[in-house]
Amino acid sequence: MIVKGTTTGGITGLDGGYSVTIPDDDAVLIFSSVGYETIEVPVGNQSVIDISLVPDITSLEEIVVIGYGTSKKKDLTGSIVNVKAEEVSKYKPTSVSEILRTTAPGLQVGYATNARNVPDFEVRGDASIKANDNDERNANKPLIVVDGVIFLGDLAEINPNDIESVDVLKDASAAAIYGSQASNGVVIFTTKKGEYGKPKINFSSRIGLITGAKRQETFKGGDEVLNWLTDMNESINELLEEPWTKYRDYYSIPAEYQDDWLLANGIPGETDPAVINGARVDNFGFWEIEKENFNNGTVYDWQDFLFHTGVRQDYDLSVSGRNERVSYYYSLGYSDRESVQIWESFKTITSRLNLDVSIAEFLNVGVNASFSYQDEGRQPVGSGGYITASPYDQPWQNGKPNTREFLNDQSAGSNRGNPYQDPSWNTREHDRYMINPTLFTKVTLPLGFSFRMDYTPRLDIRKRFDFDDSGNPGRAVDRGLRRHNQSVAWQWNNILSWDKEFGEHRFSLTGLYNAERTKNWETYVVSSNFSPTSELGYNGLPFGLNPSIPFRDVADENDVNLDEVYSRTALMGRINYAFGDRYNFSASIRRDGFSRFGQDNTLGNFPSLSGAWTITNEDFMVSAPKFLNYLKIRASWGINGNSSGLESYNAYGRLSNNLYLNYSGGYIATPYVELVRIANPNLSWERNEAFNIGLDFGLWNDRLSGSFDAYTSETKDLLLDQKLPEVTGFGSAKTNVGNLKNSGFDLGLNSINMSSENFVWTSAFNITYAVNKITTFGNKPIPLKDSEGNPVLDGSGNPVLAEPDDLQNGWFIGENKDVIWDYDVNGVYQIGEEAEAAKFGLFPGDFRIVDLDGDGNIDVDDKTFLGLKQNPWYITFRNDFEYKGFDLGIVFLAKLGYKGGSDYPFNNRQEYIKNHNWYNLPYWTPQNKSNDAARINSIRLGGQQIWVSKSYLRLQNVSLGYSLPENILEKIKLDRLRLSVNVENAGVWTKWILGDPESEREMPRTYSFSIDFTF
Repeated sequence: MIVKGTTTGGITGLDGGYSVTIPDDDAVLIFSSVGYETIEVPVGNQSVIDISLVPDITSLEEIVVIGYGTSKKKDLTGSIVNVKAEEVSKYKPTSVSEILRTTAPGLQVGYATNARNVPDFEVRGDASIKANDNDERNANKPLIVVDGVIFLGDLAEINPNDIESVDVLKDASAAAIYGSQASNGVVIFTTKKGEYGKPKINFSSRIGLITGAKRQETFKGGDEVLNWLTDMNESINELLEEPWTKYRDYYSIPAEYQDDWLLANGIPGETDPAVINGARVDNFGFWEIEKENFNNGTVYDWQDFLFHTGVRQDYDLSVSGRNERVSYYYSLGYSDRESVQIWESFKTITSRLNLDVSIAEFLNVGVNASFSYQDEGRQPVGSGGYITASPYDQPWQNGKPNTREFLNDQSAGSNRGNPYQDPSWNTREHDRYMINPTLFTKVTLPLGFSFRMDYTPRLDIRKRFDFDDSGNPGRAVDRGLRRHNQSVAWQWNNILSWDKEFGEHRFSLTGLYNAERTKNWETYVVSSNFSPTSELGYNGLPFGLNPSIPFRDVADENDVNLDEVYSRTALMGRINYAFGDRYNFSASIRRDGFSRFGQDNTLGNFPSLSGAWTITNEDFMVSAPKFLNYLKIRASWGINGNSSGLESYNAYGRLSNNLYLNYSGGYIATPYVELVRIANPNLSWERNEAFNIGLDFGLWNDRLSGSFDAYTSETKDLLLDQKLPEVTGFGSAKTNVGNLKNSGFDLGLNSINMSSENFVWTSAFNITYAVNKITTFGNKPIPLKDSEGNPVLDGSGNPVLAEPDDLQNGWFIGENKDVIWDYDVNGVYQIGEEAEAAKFGLFPGDFRIVDLDGDGNIDVDDKTFLGLKQNPWYITFRNDFEYKGFDLGIVFLAKLGYKGGSDYPFNNRQEYIKNHNWYNLPYWTPQNKSNDAARINSIRLGGQQIWVSKSYLRLQNVSLGYSLPENILEKIKLDRLRLSVNVENAGVWTKWILGDPESEREMPRTYSFSIDFTF
């Protein structure tokens, strides 16, 4: 509430009460609230003015993309979140994934530490299970749709500055129109289009510095590393409690033992400190370069060699406009990004053209086309080995230039290579080109009908050329590699729609026919030992004397030299019905076909039903409490599918040919053919059946609004590799086996905390909770046995039957797929507890494992469930402030309720013992009796790990910006100009012991400056 023409005013209390001092009787009060129409009231001689705001239905009339069409927000029956990209534009997201990190309840966004910076995200937890972590991540990715067409490419090719809005289809009924690909939810990106008015030119520039944030430190040169080496050697040789040892600093031991120390080190009577100190480090196995640097007092931190402050640059230019006939939007973007890892970079050029031309009143044609080029740069320097790198060593020879010719052949220590060697002698070209246009025609027909046809071809060309020079001491001959990948795909959508109103009745019908085809092709050629010259590198592969066209890449163990094709078809029908802005119903069914499945199951049906009741539009709500201004209940059911993790021809048998030596008067190379994969004609989709109930609400004139959704789902017929009996001749076969149940809730709250003419403070608070449970693997139940091997009997004396767990993968019937099953630990055995430790073959300084069954043995029966390896809770809290042209944004993010496992607290890794540095982590000694870390070279039973909380709270983003006022903009002929500074990953609070919970080595922090203007 404000006095018109002044800055006098304020906000009402929760009960609607207010007071204000007016200058005179001619004053006019302006009342406004988000979600309601603004009204003006002349004061006159009134001392009390009571008003009621009329709901502004504009927000409910907003258009939301629901897949193959749109709907008004007020008519939604499913769980759909609409995100305006402008809401988070101040935080300058560098990928489309980052737009969603704190904006959509029910959606979790991960982190990317590489230069590409495109993190994965998932909707409502995991709906599928795989034995391999990478396979599982891929199997739980949501379906991506861009401008109404299923997106088959790499998210890095989508410029976040091109995004207008994002719609997240979370529940089964909303996603079911995508059928066989929608069990993990659907994320629909809508790109920008031209707007009415004069043409607009937008330019955005962002320059940032990326540094390492929370990272685990190693021991530094000097006393830190020398004391650790001393303790390590004394521990291994059981000398920790001796009054002196040859490993200790000569000047720190009692004078009475110093002569003995000199004698033990082979320098009796020596007085030169340099010789004495040199003798000590000889006991640690120092190499010559380490001795030289030690004697000179020169130390290095290998993190300075392997990590740096990288630079990120992003530039975007767009031109857009619209008139009665033509709408256009064209953009060009360029990014040049480095990571904190030395030599890792990623460059990309993106371009988009969105053109819509009205040829006639009933006919529109257009194109939504994107082009992307990516360059992955040179081979990065591997950073994983810094943990064991000696602080008295460096990559280059002492006193020599820092060029590849003077690199040390090997780093000091045991089996340590020089991480600079391979990248320094490697030349590579890793490029990718992607063209992805959608050509469309829309015809407006009589009686409310319309027809749209989309045709989307896609060309994706990737080349990876590498040449390893024989100048590398670790390589005997030159090696060249050329790898070409090409994917050609097309999609064809035909959409018939009918929208009609009859009084209070509104109908919307959609019919779809879809066809898709994708062909992947790869050529992989490698050769070595080039003669007569290797100057042409990978361009001179014919000069290699050892050419090869392998069927498998040894480095990543993937099949190569492929030529494969797959196709999909679909029919879909949907009906939406609304009555009087109170009742809404929706039903859909989709029938999909997919060539990768078995001949008996190439087709599948995916139905859905949903309904909603807007209670506040009922007449009886007139007497409802004044604080409640909007209330809507939703319920839905649906079945969706998933085919992730399935290779092109998994349903078919596979033959392999080779040679064997046959003897017939001499050895003869004889060809043979064998069946290496069994056919499965019944192979089919994973099917996810889900229920959702939701509540949308607005309170206190929408000063607090939000939504709450609770859901449960079960994925049946999981696609897994099932073990086969040895008699079959096959180890395993891809098949449908097992069920996974998923449940949880999403809560999203939006509040207007303060609002006046000059100051606005709003907040967004999102909570996501998701857990799962394995219900079956489809195996035959077997009799349960107790710890002594005896059958477990029920009350009638009959054996209790239960389905066996999959101990190999750590999967248990009735438990979360991410459950931790391991030994429980109750501290560390201390001095004086030798007898107790000896019962289990342990010693003081070893972890005390809980003997759960009390039988005096530590075995598999003592393992128990200790928590979860994946977080069930994902919480974000965003606060946005605006004051006289300034804007401030602060975002917090938390992942809670999970643990990480590590064997580092055992302090017994072989590289720990054999090298000259390590993480600066605690370890037990008789003088430093830790209860959280074991002694050096402690005993570790049965692959046990120590599980520590990974829960964290992160200050994800801080943004401060300033937009120039209109009077200045008019002078410089601009419509808008904003300057801002931004900090990403500003801080993290956690109990996790190995750096950042998301990355042990390379979690980045970015400081950036940006400028955006429009004219």
